[in-house]
Amino acid sequence: MQGDQNNQIVGEIQTPQPVTISAGQQAGIPYGAQPFQPIMQQNIMYIQMPKFRHPTRIISSALVTIGILVYFISFIVALDGNSDAWFNIGYGTCCMFFNAAFVCEIIFYYNMIQHNQSYGQGTGWAITNIVLAVFLIIVGTLGMLSVLFAS
Repeated sequence: MQGDQNNQIVGEIQTPQPVTISAGQQAGIPYGAQPFQPIMQQNIMYIQMPKFRHPTRIISSALVTIGILVYFISFIVALDGNSDAWFNIGYGTCCMFFNAAFVCEIIFYYNMIQHNQSYGQGTGWAITNIVLAVFLIIVGTLGMLSVLFAS
C-alpha cells in the first residue's frame, strides 16, 4: 500500500473509478414487492409569541379617566357659579392628566418596540404611536400654557 502512495506524482489529480448504482431489485425481496417505508411528515408546531403587557397602559388609562372626570366636574361647577376660573382650572388639569397619560403611552410603546424586536415582529405602529403621543404632549402643553396666561 505504501508503494502505491510513493509512486504517485505530486500535484497529479487522480479521479476515482465510476461505480454503478442500480435501484433495481434488493436481495431477498421478490421482484415487484417493495419494502414498507412510512412517509415521514414534518411536524410543524407554531409557537405563539407572548402577548406584550406593561403596567403603564393601565396607569395611562386611569390618568385619562381622571382627567375627563375633572374636566366635567369643573365644567358643571363653572356653569353653576358662572365662574370662568373653575372652567380654566378643569381645562388645565385635564391637559395635565392627558400629558401624563401620553408620557405613559410613550414608555409603553418604547417597551413594545423592544419586545417586538426580540421576537422579530414589526415596530412601525409603535413608532407611529410614539410620534403621535409626542405631538399630543406638545398640544397639551400649549393648552396648559394658554390657561396659565389667560388668567
